[in-house]
Amino acid sequence: GIGTDILFHEYKRGKVAAGDAAAILSRMLDYGQRAAEPLLQSRNTRPGQASQQSSGVCISLHGASVKNQLLFSMTVTVTKPEAWDVDGKQSSGETVRTLRKIRVKKRSFNPWMRKYNGIIHVQWEGQQMQLVVGLNNGEEQ
Repeated sequence: GIGTDILFHEYKRGKVAAGDAAAILSRMLDYGQRAAEPLLQSRNTRPGQASQQSSGVCISLHGASVKNQLLFSMTVTVTKPEAWDVDGKQSSGETVRTLRKIRVKKRSFNPWMRKYNGIIHVQWEGQQMQLVVGLNNGEEQ
C-alpha cells in the first residue's frame, strides 16, 4: 500500500467551509494517487502482493493556518527509488522507479480558488511532487 503522513498543525479553517476543505483535500489526494499509480501497478505482479510489501511511495498531507491563509500541502515521494523484483529483492540492471509526471489541472480547483481567492503551486523535483493550495480563510470575497 501507500505510506501516509498526515499532519494538521495550528489548523484553523476560518471562513472555509468544512465541505470545501474536504473536497480540496480529496482532489489533492486523487492527483497524488494518479502520480504514484505506475509504481503501485508495477509492485502488484501477483494477487495479494501489495499487502505483503510496501509500494515505496509516501503521500504526505499537511494543513496549517498562517495569518489569514489556510494552506494545504500534499507531497508524493518515492521512498524506494530502486527497482525491485517480485520477491522484494533489489534487481540489478533495472530502471529507477519514478513518479508519473501528471498534469495538474488548476481549473479543477476553480470553484474554491474563486470563492476563497486562492492560489495553487505545483513543483516537481526528482522523486518528489508537491502540490500546495492556499486559501484566504478570512472574510469571503
